Amino acid sequence: MSLDPYVAHRLATVPDVSIEELLKDPLQRKRILEGSLDDRDYAPPAVTVTEEDVHGPHGPVRVRLYRPRVGVRGPGLVWAHGGGFLGGSLDMNEGDLVCRELCHRAGALVVSVDYHLADGNTTTYPIPHQDVLAAYEWVRARSRRWGADPARLALGGASAGGSLAVSATLELIDRGVAPPARLLLVYPALHDRLPESPEVLAKTRTLPRGARIQSSTMGYFFGVYRGKRTDTPYLSVDHRDLGSLPPGLLVVNEYDDLRASGEAFAARARACGAELEVYLARGMVHGHLGMTPLVPEVHATLTELAQYIAA
Repeated sequence: MSLDPYVAHRLATVPDVSIEELLKDPLQRKRILEGSLDDRDYAPPAVTVTEEDVHGPHGPVRVRLYRPRVGVRGPGLVWAHGGGFLGGSLDMNEGDLVCRELCHRAGALVVSVDYHLADGNTTTYPIPHQDVLAAYEWVRARSRRWGADPARLALGGASAGGSLAVSATLELIDRGVAPPARLLLVYPALHDRLPESPEVLAKTRTLPRGARIQSSTMGYFFGVYRGKRTDTPYLSVDHRDLGSLPPGLLVVNEYDDLRASGEAFAARARACGAELEVYLARGMVHGHLGMTPLVPEVHATLTELAQYIAA
């Protein structure tokens, strides 16, 4: 289908220069951020919100806990926002609004992780990876105090957060620790060089460059995340056996260069024996959960995710 009309309207403000260039220019970066947001009035559901510090191997990791006003009904989710490993926050829509919506819709405990952001020098791999891992293990050990069943605890994230969710899960499996019950991977950043797909390219080449995440952009993001490290066993999924992954739901966007990456990952995971469902967000671009449920497909995606958590 064609681009969602409201998304197309917002993209008109996005400059036709690469994301790498935008990241070097604060004013341009502000413009692309504004272009990805929904500027209409929207009130997210009321839930109980608290914050705690988790002791991580690289210092405290702040987490924000969301609980339904009527109480948790069993499921739980540990969530990591996106931002290319080097951006994003608990307060962005992809963090706070998504967590409020999933908490309310699924009747779930949702815990958002404020992992340290990569800078290419002092904060690189494996710090964000180990932050998410520490937060997940902390929540699992304490989930019953908030009414969540540790056997129903999922792990997920958007974009770079999806990558961190997969890497944390793989390390848990390698250590012989119970992995999350389910994975929720929303337009995840899983490859530093994107697979080629003529079908995807036919869609994304119509977008301004500032709305696209191409192989050069992924190389930049992963380069900052990697820094000077060469020992990066969980940085890439390219040579991993994915058959031991828990069941998962993977969301890809119709107009997103990362769609080819997600679909390739899903195909390989299935070939290895993993159960991975794929949901296509039609008419959407990368980062569509940065908008609000006033966009019909954002509402539909959140509904799909909530039903998967609660099932």
